[in-house]
Amino acid sequence: MITDPVAEYQLISQWMAQHIDTTTTPQRLVQKLSIYLNRQHPTQITLEETTVLDVDDLTIAAVYDPWLDEEQRKPLILFFMINHAKTQDWLITNDVAQSIAIELIEALVHKYQHMHQYRSRNFILPRPYFSTAVDPELKYQQEYLGQMDEIDAYAVNIAVRQYIRKDPQSLDLVKYYRVFGADHWIVRRLLKKINKRLAYLESIGNRCTSTEI
Repeated sequence: MITDPVAEYQLISQWMAQHIDTTTTPQRLVQKLSIYLNRQHPTQITLEETTVLDVDDLTIAAVYDPWLDEEQRKPLILFFMINHAKTQDWLITNDVAQSIAIELIEALVHKYQHMHQYRSRNFILPRPYFSTAVDPELKYQQEYLGQMDEIDAYAVNIAVRQYIRKDPQSLDLVKYYRVFGADHWIVRRLLKKINKRLAYLESIGNRCTSTEI
């Protein structure tokens, strides 16, 4: 588990800062990133090209595989996706470095939360959420986002982004509003969990400040 996501984010940011204003390729950067992350985290990284994103834009998706975890293999799988050829030169700007750092910490804390959930119940699958929505796509999204595991995990990464970036309307939070509506009990539960996580992050920050003084 990452007990101090802000400290972990700062470490990732420091590592990314070494690459600002340098030219590399996505392939070389991901190789170096994989080595760096595996010093502390049981991760696998896959680099994928996609035309869904804008040119030079990037996003990081992630999966926690409980079966790999049971077999004591690396269970955190990161998908580094960019609309850029893998071997094409790529200038790492400050914005790119910051985007990678915040997306990485969000992906890690979200998937570590899933790891904690599965391990705490001896790898039993979570209880499903059943949606009454008629539209098949909406039903699918509600049944995914409405699971208690997902509410808990999304609360973690939304709180981390809000605390670090001071961004009260993260894309994941907007997604919950869009899928369920602001008054749905699932959204209310999510907001309650986000506030609890923010209070935890605040307490960590206050302890660090007191120690420094």
